Amino acid sequence: MISESSKFGNGRPRQPKAQPSFKMVFLSVLGLTFLCLLISVYVSIHIDSGAKNVDAMKSLNEKLLSVFTLGCGAIIGLLGGKTLN
Repeated sequence: MISESSKFGNGRPRQPKAQPSFKMVFLSVLGLTFLCLLISVYVSIHIDSGAKNVDAMKSLNEKLLSVFTLGCGAIIGLLGGKTLN
């Protein structure tokens, strides 16, 4: 149930407006996060297929997964911060 204090006069729930700068930052973080995930999957497939420089590829994969994790945290933080406004 939505409380009465979070409704407009017409009965719809309040939805915050997104500024263009927020949209740009959000889409940039979302794109970078998704790109790191795709590259990590690609690198993982090549590690399993017996590629050369396995140690370097494993290190790259760990770094990509770290960036992906940070990106997910940033997305949650951006969305959570936006709902507080």
